[in-house]
Amino acid sequence: KKIYDAEKERYSQPAETRAIKYIDVTVKPSQADRDELNKEVAEYAAQLATAEDLGALVRLANSEVAYSAVPVTTNALPEDVVNNLAAVKNNEVYGPYYNQADDTYNAFRILSKKQLPDSVQYRQIQVTDATLADSIYNACQGKKKANFADLAAKYNQPSEPVWISTSNFEGASINGDNATYLNTLFGMKKGEIKKIELGGGYILVEVVDTKNPVEKYTAAVIKRPVYFSNDTYAAAYNRLSAFVADNQTLAELEANAEEAGFRVLSISELNNAAHTIGGVQGTREALRWAFAAEKGEVSQIFEAGENDHLMVLALAEVNKAGYRPAEQMADMFRVQALNDKKADMILANAKKVKTMEEAIALNGAKADTLHRVSFSSPTYVSKVPASEPVLSGSVASLEVGELSAPIKGNGGIYFLQVVKKNEGAAKFDATSEQQTLEATATRYINSNSIINELYRKGQIEDNRYLFF
Repeated sequence: KKIYDAEKERYSQPAETRAIKYIDVTVKPSQADRDELNKEVAEYAAQLATAEDLGALVRLANSEVAYSAVPVTTNALPEDVVNNLAAVKNNEVYGPYYNQADDTYNAFRILSKKQLPDSVQYRQIQVTDATLADSIYNACQGKKKANFADLAAKYNQPSEPVWISTSNFEGASINGDNATYLNTLFGMKKGEIKKIELGGGYILVEVVDTKNPVEKYTAAVIKRPVYFSNDTYAAAYNRLSAFVADNQTLAELEANAEEAGFRVLSISELNNAAHTIGGVQGTREALRWAFAAEKGEVSQIFEAGENDHLMVLALAEVNKAGYRPAEQMADMFRVQALNDKKADMILANAKKVKTMEEAIALNGAKADTLHRVSFSSPTYVSKVPASEPVLSGSVASLEVGELSAPIKGNGGIYFLQVVKKNEGAAKFDATSEQQTLEATATRYINSNSIINELYRKGQIEDNRYLFF
C-alpha cells in the first residue's frame, strides 16, 4: 500500500478496460481433407495433358494461379513451379506434388519456352474498316513505304511511340483478343509492321524498339491450398461446443481446458479501442460481448478469422475508469516490497564497511570491474544481472581510489571504487544539453501525459470496438 500510494498517479486509467480469458481454436485441415485434395489435383493433372481449353480447366480447378495464353517470365510463376522447370519438357505435365512452403497441392504443364523481349516500344493505328486497314498496311510496304508516324497523325491517333513491359500484364488471366494482340506485339522484330485482326476491328502496329530479351514461358498451373472441409469444421465446432456446455464458469474453463486439449489465454487490458482479440480478425461480435458481459460470465462460441477460428470468452474482471485498485497489482508490488526489505537488511549489515576489501567480504557479495561507465547509457552489471542507471550518476562524483557509500540499485546494493577516469574530448555545452533534455521530455509528454489528460478532461466515451 505504501508503494502504491507513492506512485498512485501511474495507476490511473482514463477509460474502462476488461480482463478476459478466452479459448481460441484454429480449425485446421484433417488428413482426410489432404487426401481428398491430393486426389482432386491428380485428376486435374491428368486432364492437363490433353485439355484444349487450358484456361477453362485452370478456372474449373480453382487454381490460385491465373492462366495466361501470353508467355510470362518466371516472376509471374510460383517459386515451386520455377524450381521444377528444368525437369519438364514442352507439353509435359509435372505433378501432382505437395509444396510444403505454401501448403498446396500442385500440377503444371509447360506449353512453350521462348526467348522474347521484356519490353517493346511501339506505335499503333486502330481502325474498324477492313479496306482501310489493308490500305494503311499496304502503304507501309515496298520501297516507297509511308512513314507510320505520319499515317498515325493523319488518322488522328498518337504518333509518339510508347513502351510496354511484361510486368504490366504478368499475373493476369489473358486470352482471346488480348492474348492475340500481346503475342503478336512481343513476337515482332524492331522496325516490323503488322496488321492484327481482332473482334472489334483492326490494329496496325509498328515496333520501334525492343530490349532485354528474357526466357518466357506459357504455363498452365494448378495450385490448390489445403483447406478444411465442412465436416472438419463441424467436428471442431461440436468438440468446443460440448466442452463449453460442460464448463459454464470461468473457474471450470481454467480447471478443465488443458485436459480437454484446449488452452486458456488471457488479456488483462482489453480496451474499448481494440480492433481484435488476440490478433484474430473478424472478432467484432466477441468484442461487443466482452464489453457488455458481467464479471464471471462465459460467452457462446464466436466464429472469427477467415472462417477458420472458433472462440469462447469469459469475463475475468471489469477495470473501471479511474485509479486501479492496489489489490489488482498486489503481486507486482509484493516483489518490489520484498526487494526493498532485502535492501534494508543488506544496508544494515554494510554500515561498518570502510574499504572495498570489507565490502567484498560481505556474505553473498560479488566483485566485478565495470568498464566505460558514463552518462550516455545505463550501466549493465552482468553478475547480478541488472541494468543500473543509478551507478552512472554515483560514479561521476567519486575521485580515483575513493569508496562510495552503499548504493541501492534495481538488482542489489553496490559499493563503487573508481580505478581510472578518462576525460572525454567533447566539452560540456549547457545549451545543447538543455535542448536535448527538453526534446526528450516533450516527446514523453506528447505521447503520454497530455493525451491522457485531454482524454480525462474531455469526458470522452470511446466505443470504437463497435465498428471494427
